Amino acid sequence: MKYLIIIVCLCFSNANAALDDELPLAEQGDPNAQLEVGMIFFKENDFKKATPWLLKSAEQGNKVAQNTVAAIYETGGWGSSERDFQKAVYWYSKAVDQDYDTAQVNLGALYQFGLGVPKDLNKAFSLYMKAAEKGDSTAQFRLGVFYEKGLSVSQDYQKAVYWYAKAVEQGLASAENNLGVLYSKGFGVPQNHTTAFNLYLKAAEKGDDQAQLNVGMMYFGGKGTKKDYAQAMSWLVKSAEQGNIEAQNAIKDINEVFQ
Repeated sequence: MKYLIIIVCLCFSNANAALDDELPLAEQGDPNAQLEVGMIFFKENDFKKATPWLLKSAEQGNKVAQNTVAAIYETGGWGSSERDFQKAVYWYSKAVDQDYDTAQVNLGALYQFGLGVPKDLNKAFSLYMKAAEKGDSTAQFRLGVFYEKGLSVSQDYQKAVYWYAKAVEQGLASAENNLGVLYSKGFGVPQNHTTAFNLYLKAAEKGDDQAQLNVGMMYFGGKGTKKDYAQAMSWLVKSAEQGNIEAQNAIKDINEVFQ
């Protein structure tokens, strides 16, 4: 299963000018400047220079730096392919101690999938809930998944709809697709294929491969929209090109029928 790691990056229009401004402050021990200097070097793929500045900032308690350091350990940054989930857990936890919603989502994922810690869906759910209540769209989406599938909580489609809808309000494509599925099946809401199609289409236009598959199949079956074979194949191909196996199989099956 895929999960998202969220890293907050500070962007500069002129990295050299920013470095000139921030480096003296970083050398004087300013944690925010240390974070910014570290991110400048990180964006330039100079991990040897980025590492000490990010760690200095994190060690001084900068929650963004702590989350960033954790994410780099999780993904195997620092210019190597090694991943250290236990160190990721350590630094995410430091940021979570400061009630940082981004770190709550990232640490929740490690508990959900048992990376660096024993798998604990209850802990993951609790972390997602804290972040979701602050308005984090990824956390809201994941709560929707937990309620839809009954992970660590009783299956509750209405609550799944509620949290997916919260994330949809923020334009999250994966939530648009999943809410579309619930409308298509009539789970937690009255069945409405038109609403489902419109949600799928929004997500598909953002590049969500599962939504592209669903749009293609809706066009092919004429559910929620008029039948349109050309549109169906166009969206199925988009999904298949992203590696979606279901879309690849659907194209194969359709081609065999129409040969």
